[in-house]
Amino acid sequence: AWSRLRTQADDLLEQASGLPADIRHFGELARQHSAHRASRYNGGAVAWLVKHPGKKHPWDPAVVEAAFQLTSPGELAQPVETDDGIFLLRLLALDPAKPRPFEKVADGIRYHLERNRRQEAKEGLLARLTRNSSVEVYEDRLEQVEPINPQTADRRKTPPALPKS
Repeated sequence: AWSRLRTQADDLLEQASGLPADIRHFGELARQHSAHRASRYNGGAVAWLVKHPGKKHPWDPAVVEAAFQLTSPGELAQPVETDDGIFLLRLLALDPAKPRPFEKVADGIRYHLERNRRQEAKEGLLARLTRNSSVEVYEDRLEQVEPINPQTADRRKTPPALPKS
């Protein structure tokens, strides 16, 4: 089956390379041959892929890496084999990263710095309290405390059975 899929992928790659220059997606080829329902009726087009550390993509890493190797719109990659199948890739558009002005990112930076500062202060306080405190548990006194909700006091109880239909 894999041999047949490889042959079909090579054949489709050849057909895709013969598409007119103004068609950057896979067009009718995707409608006829793609197993990806979300993109098959859209010429095989999928969402933007963003190259960013820690970014999770819905695609196999080999597919994502092959996509990032493409450099000009309309360029085709060699078929990419994964456990899920064989993927054909074509770059539709490329929008290189651009630096954003400080004024647009300043509030986000301030927010993250302040959040980190608060988190560090909280952790420091808890560490000091733990280090400078001793805890004693009086089991006999704990047993005398009445539960706020007596129904949940006995965790061994099981919920009532579902009604029979």
